[in-house]
Amino acid sequence: MLHWLSDPFEADMVLRALVAGVIAACLCSLVGCW
Repeated sequence: MLHWLSDPFEADMVLRALVAGVIAACLCSLVGCW
């Protein structure tokens, strides 16, 4: 499970996916409040 920590490229992709998920959740919640 920790093998991806040794791969900066894959780790960066995972980080970007997490950030994108958080941003998408925030946008959905904001749109839902309107």
